[in-house]
Amino acid sequence: MQYTQSNHVVFSYSYTPTVPRISPNDGGFSVNLYDNDILEFSWRDTSSAPLGTQCFALPPAARMRYLALVQSNAGWLASFPQCMRLDREPRYTSFIGVDGYPLFLMEELPQLMQCPFRSIRGHYARVMYNFFEDISSIFYHFGVNITLEGFSWDANIVTPMHMAGPGIRQKIG
Repeated sequence: MQYTQSNHVVFSYSYTPTVPRISPNDGGFSVNLYDNDILEFSWRDTSSAPLGTQCFALPPAARMRYLALVQSNAGWLASFPQCMRLDREPRYTSFIGVDGYPLFLMEELPQLMQCPFRSIRGHYARVMYNFFEDISSIFYHFGVNITLEGFSWDANIVTPMHMAGPGIRQKIG
């Protein structure tokens, strides 16, 4: 099974610690879902230098479920603030990218969710958290586990691909 490389990202998530972590190589990670059903996971060191990348071929159903979720949430996504910051220095920053919308910056989303009930900032944070959890649930069904601070996969369901030539990725197994 071969896939051509795509540059069109329909979903992206990036996690970047802002304070030193236990591991000096923990500079965060990013996940991109392309329109050709390839999910790319990359991780970085603390200077943001790339340490590695794994790619996964997901069935088209994963992308289609994701796109249906985006469509059903289009109303609030169009008015969602692009940047939500804490009142203090955050431990990490998340960037959530949804095709057709600006990139959303969220500082330490669980802390933002703890804003008082009925506060605009708390409400928006809780809505984005639920949306992210719904996206994560879609990918989890296909063997990929994305959380706010981590990434893993179930090797019984999905396995990484390897490069089969310039610009071509091939499924392993």
